[in-house]
Amino acid sequence: MSEIGLFSDLYQLLHEIAELTDEVIIAIKTNDEKNRMSIFEELSGNLSNIADKGTKDISSRIIANILQKHDTLTFSEIDLLSQKLLVDPHNQQVIYSLEQLAKILDHEQISVIARMRGASS
Repeated sequence: MSEIGLFSDLYQLLHEIAELTDEVIIAIKTNDEKNRMSIFEELSGNLSNIADKGTKDISSRIIANILQKHDTLTFSEIDLLSQKLLVDPHNQQVIYSLEQLAKILDHEQISVIARMRGASS
């Protein structure tokens, strides 16, 4: 696969988890009950897989490696977030952690786009 193709796949992976994270943040802040549990459960499952160092899911391992280079969220904090998201989503620490995750994912998406532009030159 070409370098641009790999970056494109990475961008798509980051975009999907970032979009889901944004949807959850919006649902929490607006008290939107519509489809809330389904997206909370989906994000919680994704975060649990990311925090699991032994996961065989390649997408989760890629995201975990990306998050690992940022000192913002540890694997144990991501695992705790995945649990608290289902039990106490309005907790300020949950919201703060979700916002930190969203910032990291946004930053990484921008980084991948820059690399794609560099690869196409």
